[in-house]
Amino acid sequence: MDLNRNGPYNWKVLDPPGGTYYAGPRAQSEPETRALVAAVRRICPDVTVWIHQHARLVDTSKGNRAVIRRYAHAVGLPAINYGTRSGSLPTWQHHAFPRTTPFVVEFPAGALSQAKVRAHVRAIGAL
Repeated sequence: MDLNRNGPYNWKVLDPPGGTYYAGPRAQSEPETRALVAAVRRICPDVTVWIHQHARLVDTSKGNRAVIRRYAHAVGLPAINYGTRSGSLPTWQHHAFPRTTPFVVEFPAGALSQAKVRAHVRAIGAL
């Protein structure tokens, strides 16, 4: 089950059950998705950093690109327009709250070093 594809906006079947991009039987079918949607609606954050793995980039496709590029520079990852994904929560958030900056940080595969973890924590704090 790919929770990254289970959001309420532009949800569609991508893979059969058990497939890499299986988005669930319907939008928001999973309690984790519903909890995240409820949290974003309640808090309405100006900036949201959604952490995924393993494309090794910071996605610039939604929100304030200057903010996103500063983050990418601070953590040493390339800032790339990764595009819109059906059912993704950042895509839903930007659609529902267009003045916000939800962006995805795709960690590289494998474990992060302590120095990289500290760099991400500092970058998030600087937002």
